[in-house]
Amino acid sequence: MRASFYEGARRFRTGTAPEPSAGAGEALLHVKRVGICGTDLHIFQGHLDHRVPKGGIIGHETFAEVVEAPAGSGFEPGNRVVVEPIHSCGECRACKMGGYYLCYALKIYGVELPGGMQDYWTVPAVRMLHVPDTLGDDQAAMIEPLAVATHDVRRAEVKAGDAVLVLGGGPIGALIAMVCRHRGARVIVSEVNPFRIDLLRGLGLEVIGMDADPVRFVNEWTAG
Repeated sequence: MRASFYEGARRFRTGTAPEPSAGAGEALLHVKRVGICGTDLHIFQGHLDHRVPKGGIIGHETFAEVVEAPAGSGFEPGNRVVVEPIHSCGECRACKMGGYYLCYALKIYGVELPGGMQDYWTVPAVRMLHVPDTLGDDQAAMIEPLAVATHDVRRAEVKAGDAVLVLGGGPIGALIAMVCRHRGARVIVSEVNPFRIDLLRGLGLEVIGMDADPVRFVNEWTAG
């Protein structure tokens, strides 16, 4: 099968690798889509060499189809899935309290562990989520970053009628703005990159750029 291997700062190699076999509790997936996250760009630049092994396979924003799944897992061949890219020990205090995402030995698929930039991939079935047929493949590939944005908006307790300023219109910032808008909030995004400004406006978002003083603008927009 094909896979993309990290070979050091600014170097990847696309080559072949043996198809993995699913272990106990794991599913074998046929990867259909992989997003490129800001974390992946940091990996490419060599900033995470202390975490990413040479020859490692990155990619944690994934959409896939199930090839094999453990009995009783709730998944079967042909199911469309996304993966929560977290590997936890299940034994530490955080895990036993239900906070597996705070595991003392936490590892991330696509960082310390092999990620989705390969044709076939094995992951624990407990880290998979069903994707409804109403979502296209490209849309499904956005579920992981959209989950990040949705979590942020929930933590901020944004509600209808709120005035929200999003500082920075990168992928997560844009998604946060869209989730806030969906909740009925008034949203402004502050951004300086012309490409991002055009993209944000193309999504129907209001943007303030280099030509505006964001502090003055927001004070006027919110009546102080």
